[in-house]
Parts: sequence; structure tokens; C-alpha cells
Amino acid sequence: MIRLLSEQVRILTARVSESEAHLSKDSHNSSMLPPFDGLKKTRSPRSLSGAKSGGQIRHKGTTLKRVREPDKVIEHGLPERSDGCGEILPLPCAQIAERRQTFDYQWYITKRLNIAPCDRNADAASCTRASARLGRSA
Repeated sequence: MIRLLSEQVRILTARVSESEAHLSKDSHNSSMLPPFDGLKKTRSPRSLSGAKSGGQIRHKGTTLKRVREPDKVIEHGLPERSDGCGEILPLPCAQIAERRQTFDYQWYITKRLNIAPCDRNADAASCTRASARLGRSA
């Protein structure tokens, strides 16, 4: 009787360890595909610092400011004809409708970051027939 019980304990222990080994497998430690990993949440490798996420108190932020003389100026002129009525647009009525300044980032082999400011001007004119403001945006 004791032999029978100890044999059954050995068999059941083997089944439990086999089941545990099967359950612990995922796409990281076996050939299983990631969709079959289950609904387990992934854990971040970062350790908690105690600080709230986002901008920290008393830390002065920085931003790119508009420069007076950019490296280059790109003019986005008017289309030749009105999108609304197809009429040729009057160039004397054109005015700068929008002015943006963009900054081109260039990372050189010398590991130096160069920021080149660029002005982009978009013209606009009023089409009387289509009664819409036309132009190309930057």
C-alpha cells in the first residue's frame, strides 16, 4: 500500500513539474510566438525614482526661440489659378498670410548638433468669385 502511494506521489509530482515548466514558457524563453504569451503585463526595466513623471518642479524648461536672421528663407508663393473658380489670381493683392520658422537639426560625424533656422512664408490672396481665402500653407 505504501509503495502504491509513493509511486502515485512520484507520478503526480512529475506531472506538476511538467505543467509548471509548460506554463513558465513564453516567447522570450521558447519558440512560442508572442501572441501566445497571454495577457501578462510587461514590467519596465526602470527602477522607481520616487519623482513624478513629466516636468519637475523648479526645473526651468528651454525652448527654441525665433531668430531675427534665419539661415534661409523659403517663399511658398500663390498657386497660379484659384482652386475655387479657376480664375488667374491677382498678384498685387497677395500678402504674406502665414509666417513660420522651422529649425533643421543636423547631426555631424563630429558628434556636434547644428540647428539651422529657416523662415517659411506663405502668400495668400482673396478670390472674389469663390469667396474663399486661397494660398499654400507652409
